[in-house]
Amino acid sequence: MRRLLLMLPLVSPALQAKELLWCLDDVPGRHHFNGHDFEGPTVDVVRQLVHSAGFELAFTPPTPLPRCLRLMEQGEVDLMARLNYSADRSRIMHLLPYGKAQPELLYQAKQAKAIQSRQELIHYRLGVVRGAVYSAPLLKDLVELKTVEIGSLAQGFAMLMAGRIDAMVATKAQAQDVLAAEPDWASQVKTAPLQLARTVEGAVYLGLSRQRLTDNELAALQQALSHD
Repeated sequence: MRRLLLMLPLVSPALQAKELLWCLDDVPGRHHFNGHDFEGPTVDVVRQLVHSAGFELAFTPPTPLPRCLRLMEQGEVDLMARLNYSADRSRIMHLLPYGKAQPELLYQAKQAKAIQSRQELIHYRLGVVRGAVYSAPLLKDLVELKTVEIGSLAQGFAMLMAGRIDAMVATKAQAQDVLAAEPDWASQVKTAPLQLARTVEGAVYLGLSRQRLTDNELAALQQALSHD
């Protein structure tokens, strides 16, 4: 028995930092899966915040947004990032603001007739990411628009190139990331003259599981965020 005890690790499990499981998809430029880990500007910001609060990060494999939301609701993951606010999301996550929301734009095939007005918009098929929450006031009327739900932005731009939708909804940063990964698309896409919103109010949020994080763990992350 004495010999067995001597072989046990000298580091107590209590001293090991807790890992937070982050569910996110593969968005080249914003966050990219390099085969064994994620890297990119979003990852750098969130990793610094999480480490400041005394945690480590673990990642799911690249996962579409709708599935990430289901996993969060089921209590299978701890963290999501770059979220817009909604009451449904607030029900399953603590939403901590950490950045400014960006307005969405309409992206069309370059040869298509440019969308100029809201009246014209109702005649077009708009690509939206399934499960996404949009900040532009115009998009709150999606019920009266012809929308096609798509699993990811990359899939949406592929459908745009194939003529299966007429316009794709995305922020400038999101579109830049997708088009940087597919250079052949960049010369075939334009932004529509119709502005969904010049600016938007509010923030982007860090989503933290209401099921998996304790009050003390949440407080540590809130404190780290306030000092960022």
